[in-house]
Amino acid sequence: MNATGDGNNINTIKMRHQGADMNFHKVCSPYHPGGIGAPVEREKCLSLEFQDICEIENLIYALQEFKEACQLHLGSWRRGRA
Repeated sequence: MNATGDGNNINTIKMRHQGADMNFHKVCSPYHPGGIGAPVEREKCLSLEFQDICEIENLIYALQEFKEACQLHLGSWRRGRA
């Protein structure tokens, strides 16, 4: 898997499967995370390029494990600033 990004506050994800020459583009949020209702001035993208289906399966498995680990601690997490 090849990953490149535009720094912090990613608002777009582009995924590409090199073998199938398939592209997928997903805008995560129409608004900048820093301000409610503020339009995105510039697209900040994370690009993921997969060589084969095994790399995609491995990413899905890792994300599922991360989600399960987070759910175990959700009660102790708070959103926003203290």
